[in-house]
This record gives sequence, C-alpha cells and structure tokens, in this order.
Amino acid sequence: MSTTLGDSVQTQILKHESHKLHHEFPVAVGVTIVKGALVTLNTAGALVLADENSTIDTIIGNAVMDAAAETVCTVMMRPHLITYGVSAGALDAGAVALTGNTTNAAGLYEFDQAGSEPLTQGYALEPATGAGQVIRIAHRA
Repeated sequence: MSTTLGDSVQTQILKHESHKLHHEFPVAVGVTIVKGALVTLNTAGALVLADENSTIDTIIGNAVMDAAAETVCTVMMRPHLITYGVSAGALDAGAVALTGNTTNAAGLYEFDQAGSEPLTQGYALEPATGAGQVIRIAHRA
C-alpha cells in the first residue's frame, strides 16, 4: 500500500537499501520506462522492460525514475559490484558466466554468454564483438 506525501504525490518505492548500487543506462528506442518497473538489458546494453520471458538471471533491477526512449534511466541494481572483465568471445549485453580463466597481465577474469551454466556471475553491461575485449561486469550477490 502506498503512502500519500502531501496533496498530490504518491510514493512508488516505499523503501530501499541505501547501499544498493545505482547505475544509469540508456533506454532502448521505442521503450518507455516507468518508475519501479523491473528492467533488463537488450543485446546492445540498453534498458527494456522485463516481460514474461525475463528470468532472475536477466532482470538487472528496478527503475527509480520515469524515462522516455533514447534518454537515460537510473536503475537500483540487483548486483552489488561492477568490475572489468574480458570476453571469451563475441557476446551480447546481459547474463554472463565466469569461465574461470584469467587471460591478460592485469589478471581480469574471462566471461562468456550465460546459458544454463550454474556459474552465472552477473551481467555484461555492453556487448563484445570478439575474444579479449575489456567489458564491464555487474556481479550478482
């Protein structure tokens, strides 16, 4: 049940953890995001609304603001950490699995597109066109 604040404002998000990771994402073409909505990334790394095909492995969090297509939207994310990793091959933005390999002198871990692997680590925040590309990974808790 939402609580009225003043005469014309009604809360959409009643409570949240103050230490939750918040991150801005571009909103996909043709998509309108509503505050509180569950969101996921399309293959290019833009926000889309979660639908009946979305799973716990694809939903990245909740929108904390209304946003129109081709703007940015802040998301209160399920993950608690964003780090760099490298791609094992071409991959889309979205759920990724840890391969267990480190592939460069910086010691970055390698990630591949998640399937049904039990080691789904989190989400690639952008696509990679080939192996060895540095990408941002939002790690699930």
